[in-house]
Amino acid sequence: MARWAKALGLRYIFDEAGASSEEGVACGSWRLENGVWQLGVGDGVVRFADWDGPAEVREALTWTLLALQPGDSERGRHPLAAWYDHCRQLSLHALAEQFSGEAAEGAAMDKGGPELGAFTYPGYFLVLSPLLRRDEASDAWKTARELMLEVMRATLCDVWNKDVADGTQILTYVPAQAFDTAFDDLSLWTSDHPPKHADRTRTVVDHLATAIREEGLIDVAISVSMPVLEQAQLRQAILSLAMASRLHGAQRVGGQRVAVFGDQPMAFLLSAVPESALRTILAMVSARSASNPEEWPNGWMELTRAMMRANLNVSEAARAMYVHRNTLLARIEKVYEETGFDVRVIDHLMVLHLAALAMEQQGAYN
Repeated sequence: MARWAKALGLRYIFDEAGASSEEGVACGSWRLENGVWQLGVGDGVVRFADWDGPAEVREALTWTLLALQPGDSERGRHPLAAWYDHCRQLSLHALAEQFSGEAAEGAAMDKGGPELGAFTYPGYFLVLSPLLRRDEASDAWKTARELMLEVMRATLCDVWNKDVADGTQILTYVPAQAFDTAFDDLSLWTSDHPPKHADRTRTVVDHLATAIREEGLIDVAISVSMPVLEQAQLRQAILSLAMASRLHGAQRVGGQRVAVFGDQPMAFLLSAVPESALRTILAMVSARSASNPEEWPNGWMELTRAMMRANLNVSEAARAMYVHRNTLLARIEKVYEETGFDVRVIDHLMVLHLAALAMEQQGAYN
């Protein structure tokens, strides 16, 4: 309705109590009363002020509103859970289009009822996806759900949550203050430099995924939305969560179980390009190295990611990979001899990183 109102310059009021007259307005029917057009919908009546739309426009508006109404199974669902499930069905390109549109319009979920006013801002949406087979018994999901929420309560707080994705994922909302408190309580930072808020959030979510795996024996993937600063950003935040989750499933960079919106702009860029562009990128890399990336030494992707995370520090990368520094240096030399790329040189490392992402994305297409 908001999109119709913006396109046609309409002013409208939704009356959940029903029509303004005793007879009421049947669902899908129009009535002109006291110079005001009224449209009956499933949950009440929409009244349009100062509008005399032609019959063809009223018919199109009626069809749009009623055809897009949720079925009986959707009625009574929390609007954010329904919105997330809708976003899950969109392509990455469509998600990006809607995300930029929401940013421009600042559209709020203004018909969500009092439950949307219960959130504390700023905060984040998380979606938890236990890696269970779809054919596993429902009892396995119920047990996993209870264990995940129990670990979340112990680590963060008693979070708002709803089942989504046909009951295979949990959508939650966590205030930013809960992340800050958990970060301080768990003493998760060892560096002398104070971390930025985004680093604190990711560190806590990494800890949460590890705790669920160790305490609940459940392997879980967790995606995190953009920060939600106000109610007007709820729709956009859910779109960002769906994009993070989509990239999480497509990329699985380094086997990571946590994906935070904003972590992988390069992976998103590659996900948005056609497969022909990926093949061209890999052909360019092959031409420069005079060999096909599929024929490169085993472990070159792992080595590339370790050096990226260690900011080209060989000793740090060796510690992260649990190998001796000399062992890692030998691997670096082998990759250089066979590919012509030296991961200690930033330009070479970026090319290898791009090649790794392109190969993973090409695998997602296949």
